[in-house]
Amino acid sequence: MYAEVVVDIAHSAVDRRFTYRIPEGLNVSVGHHVLVPFGLGDHTKEGFVVALKEQTDYPEVKDIAKIIEPYPVLLPEQIRLAEWMQEAYHCLFVDALRLMIPAQLRGMRVKEKRVRTVRLADGLDPDAALASLNRAIAQKRVLELVIRINAEASVPDINAFYPNSTAAINALIKRGYLVEQNETVFRRPDKMKLHAPLYTLTDSQRHAVDAIDAAMQAQNGSVLLLHGVTGSGKTEVYLKAISDCLDAGGQAIVLVPEISLTPQTVGRFTDRFGDRIAVLHSRLSPGERFDEWRRIRLGLADIVIGARSAVFAPVERLLLIIIDEEHESSYQSESQPRYLAGEIAAKRVRESCGTLVLGSATPSLMSYSRALSGKYTLVELPDRVEGRPLPTVEIANMREELLMGNTGIFSDTLAERLSECIGNGKQAMLFINRRGYSTFVSCRSCGYVLKCDNCDISMTYHKSESRVRCHYCGAVKPLPKECPNCKKSFIKQFGIGTEQVEEDRYDA
Repeated sequence: MYAEVVVDIAHSAVDRRFTYRIPEGLNVSVGHHVLVPFGLGDHTKEGFVVALKEQTDYPEVKDIAKIIEPYPVLLPEQIRLAEWMQEAYHCLFVDALRLMIPAQLRGMRVKEKRVRTVRLADGLDPDAALASLNRAIAQKRVLELVIRINAEASVPDINAFYPNSTAAINALIKRGYLVEQNETVFRRPDKMKLHAPLYTLTDSQRHAVDAIDAAMQAQNGSVLLLHGVTGSGKTEVYLKAISDCLDAGGQAIVLVPEISLTPQTVGRFTDRFGDRIAVLHSRLSPGERFDEWRRIRLGLADIVIGARSAVFAPVERLLLIIIDEEHESSYQSESQPRYLAGEIAAKRVRESCGTLVLGSATPSLMSYSRALSGKYTLVELPDRVEGRPLPTVEIANMREELLMGNTGIFSDTLAERLSECIGNGKQAMLFINRRGYSTFVSCRSCGYVLKCDNCDISMTYHKSESRVRCHYCGAVKPLPKECPNCKKSFIKQFGIGTEQVEEDRYDA
C-alpha cells in the first residue's frame, strides 16, 4: 500500500504529491500527519497524507517514517476544500492545508496535557490501611482525603488541599495503598455566563427558524440571508436553529466578525448548550487552541464559535453554518491565501449538504442582490422584539447648511441637539471614521495629492504632530510648505478627522 503525501514545505517547487510506501504494521489513513524522509539527504520532514493507492509506477519509493498523531488530523472533506482553494485563490496546496489545523500542531510545538492522578488500590481495606498509618500523619490525611473523594484524584488537587503532599503520595503508592495513573485533560478558555432568560419567539422569528429548518431538511447546500433590523432578535433565531440542528444529529459553526464579540456570544450559547461548545480564535493560548481543536476533531463538541478561521473547524457532521454580521470586512483574509470566509462556508455546506445562514441588519450589496434574484433565500425580521421602537434618524444636508451661512463642521441641527443634551446633564457620542485632523493634503494649483512613498495612498494630516502619516504602513513625513510637484505654496488640508472634530467641538 502506498500513500500520497504533501510535504509541509511552503515552496512552489515541492507543492505537489509525493508517493511513499506504507511499512507493514503502520496503520496509515487519509488525513494522517506523518514524518517522511525527503530530499537527497533524506532529512525528516512533516507531511499530510492526502490519498492512498495500492500500486505505483515509480520503481523505488521511500517509506513513511512515523505517524505523529494517532488519529487523522484532516478530514477528507477538508482535503477536497484545500484542493478547491488552491484553484480558486491561486495559493499553494500546503498553505491551504495549514489553515485546517492549529499552527502549533506543526513542528509538534504543543502536546496533550496529562495530569498525574491517583486512586485507591483494588481490594484495599480502608480501615486497616488507616490504622497502619497512625505515625505517618501526612500519609494518613492524604489517604483519608482520597477515601472521602472515592474517585480518581489529581496530585495537583491533593497538593492544593494539603500543600507539599507529593512525598506522602509517593509513599502511599510504594506501600500499595494508592495506584498512580495519568489522565489527559483539556485546557479550556474561560467562558462568561450571562444567564439570559428564555424568550418566546415572535411570529417573524418563528418564520425565520422554520425557513432555516426547512433548508436543513432539504440538505441541498442552500444559503439564506437573514435580514433583520437591529434588535430584531437574530441571535435567538440562531440559538433555536442550532438546537434544531443538534436534534437532527448535526453540528454547527458560528462565525462572529471580531474576537471582542466572541465572549458575549459564547456566553449566550453556553447558557443554552453548556459544554457542547468549542471556541476558536487567535487570542487563545497555544494549549487552549490545540485542545479546543482536538475536542472538535474527536467529536466532543457539537458547536464551534469563533472568528474567521473557525470556518475551517474539523466538524464531521456539519449541517449548519451561521455568519453573523456577514457584511463585515474582517471576514476577508488579509494574508495568503486571501480567502473570504463566506465563500469557504458556502463551499463547505455544498459538500456536506448543509445550510449557510448569513445574518445582518445591513447586508452587503452582493448578498442582498443574490437574495433579491433568488440565488439566496431572503428571510426578513422587520420589527424589533417586544415592539421596541427604532431610533429616530435625521439626515442633515451640509450643502444646504453652507448656503445658509454655516461654514462649520457641525450642522445647526446637531449643534442644537448637543446643546439640549448637555443642558439636561446627559452625555453624547460622536462617531467619525477618520483619524487625524484632515484626511488628505492637496495642492490647489495643480491638484497634486501627497501620497505615501511605500503604499501609494494618500497620507493623513495630524495637526498635533504637524506631520502627515500613512495609516497603512505608518510612514511619517513633515507637512510640506510648498507643492512637491509644482513648487507653489497652495498646499491645503481637506477632509475631517477626529482631531478637527475635537478642536471644533460645539461648546454649549
